[in-house]
Amino acid sequence: MRKRITYKTEIPDGIIQPDTAFAYKVGFTSDKFEGWLWKSERTIIVSMIISKHEGRGKFRAMINKIKALKYDIFISTPSTRMREIALRNGFVDGVRESAEIGPVEGMEYKAMVTE
Repeated sequence: MRKRITYKTEIPDGIIQPDTAFAYKVGFTSDKFEGWLWKSERTIIVSMIISKHEGRGKFRAMINKIKALKYDIFISTPSTRMREIALRNGFVDGVRESAEIGPVEGMEYKAMVTE
């Protein structure tokens, strides 16, 4: 039987700007990234971010910190490099419905465990 783990850090739905409290917790800071994240229910959506230091592991580290907080993650229209990192870290191809633009293709990770 699968059961969702309760995530440890609750934040409101909406945009997550760099350098906010949650952003600091996951390493999403303006010295490392440009862009923004989104939170929708139990999912952190990686949308429109650019690493300022490509190839140094900052994106992977951020993803791992979000995973540790037990959130689902969706990377919308990932770059080739983001896709490769996601595949190596347990993500699968997925589609997420957006009320504004319809279906969005990307990579998803579900924070689930087997009990």
